[in-house]
Amino acid sequence: MRLLIPRLLPVVVVLLSPSLAKASTYYVSPTGSDSSACTSASAACKTISHAVSLAKSPGDIVQVGPGTYAETVSLSKGGTSGNVIQLRGQDGSGCPTTAVSDVNNPTGTHPASKVTLQGSLQINASYLSIDCISVSHAGLSKGGDGIDFAAGVSDVSVTNFEIAGQGTLTGSGGGIYFPGVAEVRSASYISNITIANGYIHGVSS
Repeated sequence: MRLLIPRLLPVVVVLLSPSLAKASTYYVSPTGSDSSACTSASAACKTISHAVSLAKSPGDIVQVGPGTYAETVSLSKGGTSGNVIQLRGQDGSGCPTTAVSDVNNPTGTHPASKVTLQGSLQINASYLSIDCISVSHAGLSKGGDGIDFAAGVSDVSVTNFEIAGQGTLTGSGGGIYFPGVAEVRSASYISNITIANGYIHGVSS
């Protein structure tokens, strides 16, 4: 008689983690529609603000097409370390430039974005990248800042940008506002902010 001894077989348990959200690119064009899916150049959003509201996941990109956008854009959703949310006025091939004759200019050029935001850019979240955007106060009521940082944000880069005032220093608004600088309040401090290759003119402090 053969004695059968139960044999325990190893059981492999595979724990499936929830799928990570895939980063998306949202497109904007002056001829687009905010009722579109905004996920292709042929079905683009009309406003930057609507595209920004759709960019909720780390790594998302808001790709803004050439043109003028009369709006104030508030960036209230951020990415993560190493996986920022991007707002850019170029397709990844680099921001165009134009030559300048100013002898004090270290590069001889300044950014010449084909995207103009006729309003202001409000940065209310961390882990963001803004590249190749021109902000203009032209035609707007006096006051306001071209780029306005909220208290406590961190890890934001603003590169290859232009901020243009109304042509005079009086009543044209500020260039970039950093909270806590004049008030010396630690709760207002921002940190790890990169401002690079900018061209600011015709504005007041």
